[in-house]
Amino acid sequence: KYSYKMNKGLLLFALCLFFSACSKIEFIYNKNEIQKKLFNKTNVILQGEKIPFVNSVMFAKFGSSNNFIFDLEVYVSEKITKVSIKENQVSSRVDHEITFNYKLKNNNKKCIIFINDQYSKFSFMPKSEGYNFGSDKSLESLYKRNIGNNIDKFIERLFDKNSNSLDQNIENMKCLNEN
Repeated sequence: KYSYKMNKGLLLFALCLFFSACSKIEFIYNKNEIQKKLFNKTNVILQGEKIPFVNSVMFAKFGSSNNFIFDLEVYVSEKITKVSIKENQVSSRVDHEITFNYKLKNNNKKCIIFINDQYSKFSFMPKSEGYNFGSDKSLESLYKRNIGNNIDKFIERLFDKNSNSLDQNIENMKCLNEN
């Protein structure tokens, strides 16, 4: 009887410890406040080079709607550099540098509220000549990850700019040409 009460008390203590330790769990996929305020309220206008997967990643980050509060103009450019060319003129590494120039406009105020430039770099080592499914999937993964990180950095910078008035909506951000 004594060990039963002791085991029950120990179990109760362990459960309390477990729940108190896990009370501050934050899920990784929670969107920050700025992204929530932009999602399904932003019309994304892509300009510049056609880079794979930009459209799909932008759609995932900003959603779509017919009632746009914001226009996000994104000018995209990419510089591809072949590095380490072997004797037979085959490149052993390809460096990609993607530049995103963001311009966020508030349609209600009819002005620009945020401008930001973001850069992404990654290297890719193509495999043997001809079609290689593994290499193609690897390159696809690198593009998606770097484009997603680039957009997240833009949203972070927008968050930093608006953090002094986080309780205030992003719609109330000042125009860049206002004092």
